Order: sequence, then structure tokens, then C-alpha cells
Amino acid sequence: MVNLPGPIAFDAGNNRIFISNIRTITTQPKLVTYNLSTLSKSTFLNLTLGNPAPGLDIDSTLGYLYYVVSDGSATSTTDAVHRINLDGSGDIVLATSFINTPRALVLDKPNNRLLIVDARLGSSTVTPKIRALALSANLPSVFLNLASTSQTMAGVALAEQDPTVTTRPPVIISSTSASLGGDVTAAGSAVVTERGVVYSSTNVTPTLANATKVTMARVPAPSPKSWA
Repeated sequence: MVNLPGPIAFDAGNNRIFISNIRTITTQPKLVTYNLSTLSKSTFLNLTLGNPAPGLDIDSTLGYLYYVVSDGSATSTTDAVHRINLDGSGDIVLATSFINTPRALVLDKPNNRLLIVDARLGSSTVTPKIRALALSANLPSVFLNLASTSQTMAGVALAEQDPTVTTRPPVIISSTSASLGGDVTAAGSAVVTERGVVYSSTNVTPTLANATKVTMARVPAPSPKSWA
């Protein structure tokens, strides 16, 4: 399916996997998709010969694929971070000239940034590091320096983070009804698919497993992340 498979990313909304073909000597590197429903592959994006994508990740909420392209040199900084829509349109460069040897890339959604490994192999003066790219303004910075030039790293990952939810106190309470709601103050690393409440006449701490669920619509107040 690919000559030299590199990083992969799961596109849950389209039930497919993105695979970076990092073959760079005689074969054009590319991004390939593999559909898990039809078990079929297709070329998503052809890259320039000698410039593979050693890191990629997906924002399924906004419909973006982020990927970093290597220029093939350990000492130059013309490597670039790209964003492309999941339908293959709108491929743009977010930032360049700040990475020496790009490797893995991960999306840090709660902080709206990318974390990118800069392996900087073969240097006796520059330490490998993890670089951050703030997506609000596409501003790069150093997130972490390794302690020694003899060390290196190949990957980076984030632990799953649950959404943060606050529940508003019930009002307009009667014997058969009440007005309820809440706020998703942070989406975490998940995609918020439903908003609502659970209630029970027997459990003082109702959950989805032991209570009745009521799905509610989003409302504009007190915030766009509220429901009632």
C-alpha cells in the first residue's frame, strides 16, 4: 500500500486512516488514506520528492489535517507546518523556518496548539526539543529542551482529556418538571456530540448507567457552550 510507512492518524468522522508514505529516494512521498469500511486506499496528497511528512494529526471537530514537511536537511530550518481540510482542499502553510529536524506532531486541542518534535540529529551544540506552534496566531516557541545533545526523541503524545462540565442549579421546580442546564467549559481532547442532563428519583448521583438521559439543545446564553 505504501513504500515506507511513517506516522498514521485516525479520521473518525470518515472512518479512515491517514498514512504518511515517507519514501524519499526515488518515490514521491505522499499522504495516503485507507478506508476502514471499504478496505480501499487512495492518494490524498502528493508531496515533493525528498520532502516527506514525518508528523501528522487530525482535528476532527474543525475538519483539519495538520502535517509537518521535512526539507531533508538536519541543519536547515525550511521545514514547514501545513493545514489542509479533510476533503483535500485548502492546503496552506501555517509556519516555516523554525524546525531543524521535524519528527512527530500532535494536536493539543485544549491549548489550541501543535507540539512538534525537533530531533536535531547529529549536532554537538544544539539539543533536541519539542516545539509548540500556537494556532491562534501561528507563533512558534520552544516547549521543552532535552538535557543533552546526545539525547534524541522520536515521538510525542497527549493523554486523553475529558470535557469539563458545570451544571446550573435547577429552577422553576414543580412536582413533575424543572428547568435544567449547564455549560461545557472545556471540550478536552474529545468531540462533544451531545449535551444534556441525567436525572433519577432513586439515585442521588445519577449517571448514564443508572438514570434517565435527556438530550438538550445548545442555546446562545449565557454562553455558546451552554444548553437548556
